[in-house]
Amino acid sequence: MKNPENNQDSGHIEFWASYWNLTPEQLKSIISKIESRNFIKIQNYIQLKLSRGGDQATYKGINVDSK
Repeated sequence: MKNPENNQDSGHIEFWASYWNLTPEQLKSIISKIESRNFIKIQNYIQLKLSRGGDQATYKGINVDSK
């Protein structure tokens, strides 16, 4: 029964990734790093990374593996 949930989850991942202009793999890495699938927590993490990165126009410069 997990398979239908995984398909639905995959759809959310792809949708959310496109919202932030990320690849699904980048978003999965962020989710893994912050240990949460909460939309607001992901948004806060991305905003924090961008604010430390200067005046970036897109989210492509996020390196989720560095601290």
